[in-house]
Amino acid sequence: MKRGKTIPTHQHPSSSSHPVHTPIHHTPEQHPHRVKHLLYLITFLLILLVLVVFFSFPLSYTPNTPVPSPTDSYSLEIPSLSCTWEKDSFTVCATVVWSGTDALFVKSYIPGGESLESSPPQTISPFTYCQSIGAEEGYRVVRAMLYSSNGLVRDIGQGVSCTNASPVSPIPLPPTSNTVQTLTTGFRTYSRERSSPTGSGIFIKTFASPVQSCSFTGSWITDNDLYSHNGFCHNAKGTFEGYADAYEQYVVNDPDLFYWADLSQGQLNPSPQRYEDYSFWMELCDDQYYRAAHVPRYSVQGRIEGFGTKTLSFIWDYRDQSNARPAVDFSFDLTCTLSPA
Repeated sequence: MKRGKTIPTHQHPSSSSHPVHTPIHHTPEQHPHRVKHLLYLITFLLILLVLVVFFSFPLSYTPNTPVPSPTDSYSLEIPSLSCTWEKDSFTVCATVVWSGTDALFVKSYIPGGESLESSPPQTISPFTYCQSIGAEEGYRVVRAMLYSSNGLVRDIGQGVSCTNASPVSPIPLPPTSNTVQTLTTGFRTYSRERSSPTGSGIFIKTFASPVQSCSFTGSWITDNDLYSHNGFCHNAKGTFEGYADAYEQYVVNDPDLFYWADLSQGQLNPSPQRYEDYSFWMELCDDQYYRAAHVPRYSVQGRIEGFGTKTLSFIWDYRDQSNARPAVDFSFDLTCTLSPA
């Protein structure tokens, strides 16, 4: 009996009778839409959380901030006050400036003189309040009361000394039987507010009988402390003289030596200038003041109106586009011819 070949029961893995299987790695399936939706949801939740924290914070913590007083929105000032001797008594005049969102009017009075009830309400700012207080020397206080729809909201007072009373020497009547009266008076001009380049106003003077004409001399001085406090255009001075009646008026203005073009450009004493149809005219400081072809840009100018009546109105306009904007105080020495009473 033949022996057959023995068939091995195991073969090496490298045997050609059995193919080699290489393992295949399967990557997980991508889900881009789901990832985007998840990111959108997380972003939305974060924004919602920030909004909840932001709007709930003031409810849980309220800073102890002071609440402004209702009266902070009102302003009341007396920037100009004078007491002058006229004929046989003192006259106190005050310029009053006021403002307020719902302010209605201001009433002024002098304790011991005209009562508050008799004082007319003033609805325009600024205005000038004058009162004759007699011949007795002393200290007088002008009070100003600002009223709104809620009643009295501001109350201020400012005093002035009335001294050196001396009656004006009698002046002989001219052949025309008219009378001549001499007096000194004055007023302040200024811009409406710190941010405004312009201003205007009327100063009123009352006489015993109709005024036919006036010759005058006077002086002016700038005051930079009203708004700027920077020293520029402060205490600039000048003098003037002129004539006015119902048909013509003129003034010759003569500025003094001053730093008219700013403190860095030296002093200058400008020549006198004559201005037709004006009773006062002065040029304010200007950085172009010293230019050869300089044309005045900033000034205070005005006229005297009311000849033929007992009341003269000094009507003024203020214009200053610079940052200085000083107030200007005018003082007048008037010699006026009056019609017979």
